[in-house]
Amino acid sequence: MAVLPFYGRTAIILATGTLLATSFTHSASAAVLTFDITGINNDDSLNSSSFGGYGDRITSFTNGIFSYGSAGGLTPNVVVDYPNNQTLWWSLEYGNLTNVIYAEESGTSILDVTLTADPGFEVVLDSFDLAGWRGDYTIDSVQVLSGGTSVFSQSNVFISGTTRTSFNTSNLGSLAASSLTIRFDATNLGSSSDNIGLDNIQFSQRSTSFSPVGTSEPSALVAISAVAGIATFLKRARKDR
Repeated sequence: MAVLPFYGRTAIILATGTLLATSFTHSASAAVLTFDITGINNDDSLNSSSFGGYGDRITSFTNGIFSYGSAGGLTPNVVVDYPNNQTLWWSLEYGNLTNVIYAEESGTSILDVTLTADPGFEVVLDSFDLAGWRGDYTIDSVQVLSGGTSVFSQSNVFISGTTRTSFNTSNLGSLAASSLTIRFDATNLGSSSDNIGLDNIQFSQRSTSFSPVGTSEPSALVAISAVAGIATFLKRARKDR
């Protein structure tokens, strides 16, 4: 029986481990909702027939009248919903942000944006920005919800009207689920609750399924090739024996 030298056994262990790891690797891609929409005007609704669907299944950073930030990839398996019909758009003067969405105070002081992934995928929330219109504010809360359960929450949140108040992995942590909702509550501002704008929602998608060999990513294919090469070496070693 041919005995494989130590370096050969090590190569098999490493290559096999790489193959298993890459087979379960989540392929990630990221997009940014910048709310750059051609033809939209101040106070237009994102739920209108003209502008509905912004953020859904992003397969190109420019898609008709919609444009997105390119933070590393596309999100064809995620849809975006703005449940409140009073989710409106505004161009300037929310801190140093441009093209934001806000909750019109008539009837609500809460703004929700929900990101939902297709079966077999998760949505990963990377970051978002809030800013105040012509001034600083403190609002009741900022939350991220997964299926109605809060997975991130801050109370009495300061919102900059000069620059922006950013939420990212340093304060959000790692948030991933089949559905995530960004929610801010500015009820305490009363009739000024529409002075809080949301922008630059960066999110990713990743597969939750085992990657079949036939659809493996390049790193997995490299590992497969390595294992195949080692198998050939062993076969020859047995013949030489």
